[in-house]
Amino acid sequence: MTIKTKKIFATFIVFCTLTIANAQSHWCDSIAVSAQLSASVSSNSKLNPLWLYSNQWGIYTQYQQAEILAYAKANIRIANFKNFNMHLGIGGVGTSEWDRSMLHEAYIAGKAYIFDYTIGMQAHSPFARYDYLTSGNYLMSSNARPYPRIGLGIFDYWSLPYTHNWLQIKGAIYVGRLFNEYDANDEFKCTYTRDVTMSEKFAFVRLGGWIAKPYFGLVHSVMMGGTLPDGVEIPIDFWASLWGKGSEKFRDIGELRGEATNAAGAHQGLWDMGIDFEFDKIKGSVYLQRMFRDNAGTNPFSEFNKDFILGGRIELNNRWLSAVNLEYFKTSYQSGSGTPDPIGYDKNGILMAVYPGDYPSDEEGFQKWLKQHFTAEDISTWETEYNATVDVTTANWFLRTFWNCGDYGGRKNYLDNGLYRQGWSQGGLSMGTALFHSKITSSKYIPDGQTTPDISFFTNSRVEAVTLGADGIIIPNKLTYVLKYTASKNHGSLSEKYNGSFGLTVVENYFYLTSKMEYYSLLKLNYMHNTQWSGNLSMAYDYGDLYKSFGIRVGVSYKLGRKI
Repeated sequence: MTIKTKKIFATFIVFCTLTIANAQSHWCDSIAVSAQLSASVSSNSKLNPLWLYSNQWGIYTQYQQAEILAYAKANIRIANFKNFNMHLGIGGVGTSEWDRSMLHEAYIAGKAYIFDYTIGMQAHSPFARYDYLTSGNYLMSSNARPYPRIGLGIFDYWSLPYTHNWLQIKGAIYVGRLFNEYDANDEFKCTYTRDVTMSEKFAFVRLGGWIAKPYFGLVHSVMMGGTLPDGVEIPIDFWASLWGKGSEKFRDIGELRGEATNAAGAHQGLWDMGIDFEFDKIKGSVYLQRMFRDNAGTNPFSEFNKDFILGGRIELNNRWLSAVNLEYFKTSYQSGSGTPDPIGYDKNGILMAVYPGDYPSDEEGFQKWLKQHFTAEDISTWETEYNATVDVTTANWFLRTFWNCGDYGGRKNYLDNGLYRQGWSQGGLSMGTALFHSKITSSKYIPDGQTTPDISFFTNSRVEAVTLGADGIIIPNKLTYVLKYTASKNHGSLSEKYNGSFGLTVVENYFYLTSKMEYYSLLKLNYMHNTQWSGNLSMAYDYGDLYKSFGIRVGVSYKLGRKI
C-alpha cells in the first residue's frame, strides 16, 4: 500500500467512526454505515483454513497465523427517483499486517430504467448470492478483492414486455483494470504481466411464469493488453478479444504471433444451466455448469468436455434448517493430457511444434515441407489408415491426429494462461473458485524435493470435490448458524506434471503423481444483540494429505441506517 493510499484509508476510518458517533435518525434512510472488528488465530503457522478466508472478497488473510482486522463501510443514497437511482459506497480494511490494509471499495452504482450500472470497486457479483453455502462461483466469484471496473446491463432477471413473465432475460458487460499488487509471499511476482485489462460478460434467458423456471446462460471472462516482464506491450484488440477472434495486431510480434490465429487475449468461459423452482413452503434450484477455455468448449453439450459442476439448493420454511446446498465439482480432465498443439519429433529427431500457418500454404511448398520432416513410410501409414491424402487442406487434421504424443488440444489449465502468468487472481487469491491452490499456497505444504515446476500460477487446479452447506436459526431473532464441509481429491496441474504445456515426460518426484485428499470444514455462529449490534464466531478445520490447520475468528459488528 502506498503512503497516499494509507492516508486515504486512515482518513476514511476516522470519517466512519465520527459518522457513527454523531449519527441521527433523520438521515438513516439515505446513509448506512457498518463497522466490524475481528481477531483470528490459526494452529498452522503457514496456512489458514480455507473457509475461514475464502469467498469473502479478499478481506481476510490466507497466510498470517494471527490477525486483528477492522472493516468499515459507508453507503450513501444520492438519488432515488422512479426511473433512476444512484448510491455511493466506500469501504476500507485495516489489519495488524499493515501492508494488507487497503481501500477495499469505492464506487457509484444504481439503476436507470431497466439497466443496472456500477463504476469503481464494488464487492458485488450477480452470481455470488450463495457462495457462503457452496464452493463458490467458478467465474465472477466473491473470493478475491474487487477491482476497478465499469459495468452496465440487467443484473437480475427482467421479464420481456407482453410475455406475462414467461420470458425473462439478464446480462451485462464489465470492463476494468486489474491491480498490479500481488501477495507479499509471492516470489514470482516479477514474472507477471502488468496493467492488464479485464472484461467479463454474461447473458441468460429463463422461462418464468410457472413453479419450475428453466434457465440457460453463458459467462465469459477475458484478459487483454498489459506489459510482459520483458517490456513487450501486448496490444489490445477489444472486439476480437470480446468475441474470441484472432487479431492481425499480433501478426508481427514474434512471441505473440499465436494470437493472430487463435483468440486474442486469455479466455475462460462457463455454460450455466438449470431449473429454479418455488412452491408454497420450499424453493431452490438445481444447476449444471460446464467450464471451458477455448473454442473446443464452446459447445455446451460436447462429449469432449468432461468437467462440470453439478448441484442443488433447497430453501425451507424451517427454523432449524433454512437452506441446504449439495454440490459436486470436477475439473480433473481439462481436455486430457495431450499437448495443446501439434508437437513431436520429425524424422531428423528434432522436436518441433507446428501451429496453423507454420507450414507453406501452397500445395507444392507444403509437399516439400512434408517430405523434409516426415518419412514416406509415415505419410503412407497415415493415408492408408484413414483412406485420405495428406495435402495442404488436410494437414492440420493429420498433424492433430497422429503427431502429438497424445490427444491434441489437451492441458487446458483452467484460470491460467501463458501470457498472463498470474492467471485469474488478485492479491494471490483466485478470482474464480476457491478450491484451486496457487503456487504460493502449494509451497506451504509440499515437502522439499517434491516442489512443482514454476509453470502455472495454480499448481493444483485438477480437483474433484463434494461440498455440503447448510444454515438455520438456533434462537429466533438472536442466533443463527452456517455449516459447510468439503471433501476434495486433488490431482495438481497437467502442465506442472509434464514440466510445461509441451513436455513429454512426467516430472521426477511429482507431488501430485497420486491424488491427495483434503477436507475443509466450517462452523459459523452469528448472535444478534439488537438491530445494530451483533457478534460472530467462526471455527474452521482443514485436514488430510496436504496439511492440517484449525482456525478461529471472533468479531463484533455495528450497523446503522438502511441495509447496505
